[in-house]
Amino acid sequence: MALLAALYLWVQRIDRAPPPAAPSGSAAAEETLAAVEHDAITTIDVVGPGYSVSLHRQAGGAWAVSGAPAPPGQVPDAERLESIAWALSPLTVRRVATPGDLAQYGLSRPALRLAVAQVGGTPLRLAVGEKSAVSGGYYVQRDGDPAVYLWESSLPEELPTGAEGFFAATGGEAPAAGGGNAPPA
Repeated sequence: MALLAALYLWVQRIDRAPPPAAPSGSAAAEETLAAVEHDAITTIDVVGPGYSVSLHRQAGGAWAVSGAPAPPGQVPDAERLESIAWALSPLTVRRVATPGDLAQYGLSRPALRLAVAQVGGTPLRLAVGEKSAVSGGYYVQRDGDPAVYLWESSLPEELPTGAEGFFAATGGEAPAAGGGNAPPA
């Protein structure tokens, strides 16, 4: 019975261990990688596998999407675009390492890149790497900064897999199941 208890405790310790590249000693403290203010965001560029779009906040707060034509009968998905802006403000991360080999973090050829412009702020360009098997966050690297950070956000997996995902049916309703035609707005 003691052997089972010791094995259980050992497994629990491994399950909570930091990623292999984590610095030794105490866990890294959270820090704000970029002071992104939600209401000051003017543009968010998203470059994903096979697509590139720019999300622009217009006067009055409405969002526009450029870089991809809107599918017929659809407009920018205001709820999704607003959710993306909230996920980027502020951008809180933990420093993981200053590695020599970015491939172990999925950052040598990142599948996702984000760029955020805001009124009165420095533009933020971010490469998003692989998901951490331990924390579930994503490894990120800011352009010009050799450090790798862990971003505890689900935004990378919530982003659309193609440019058409940034749009919704006119009126904010989801398209009818089965591809039925919706009445004109």
